[in-house]
Amino acid sequence: MLERGTQFLPRDDPDGVALLADQMAKDGVKMLFETAPKEFAPVEGSDKVMVTFKKNNGEIIEPQEYDVVLLATGRLPNVENLGLDEAGVKYDKKGVKTDNYLRTSNSNIYSCGDCVEGMNFTHNSDI
Repeated sequence: MLERGTQFLPRDDPDGVALLADQMAKDGVKMLFETAPKEFAPVEGSDKVMVTFKKNNGEIIEPQEYDVVLLATGRLPNVENLGLDEAGVKYDKKGVKTDNYLRTSNSNIYSCGDCVEGMNFTHNSDI
């Protein structure tokens, strides 16, 4: 598992992250920090893919063959073309601006879920 940063799940509870990381290591998951995929190439004659990695310091890790590659690219709120400007609702590329009660800049409109500015985690979407 690759992480571009220096730690696993940096915005979550450290104790919970430690438990999860420990269990994943026991399950055989190897974590590489400060690393990103550099190149993907099909393995001729198979359904596999060859992946080359690059460390943040520029070091290239030798290509490795994988059966499956899963990319988690993060989330961005989709708030464009909703007429928020006309409704007087403030937003930016991070999402809709709300107060602690999820009220927007238009006091008659509330917002919830992934379009609310902040940490866009699945459990926060249930607000």
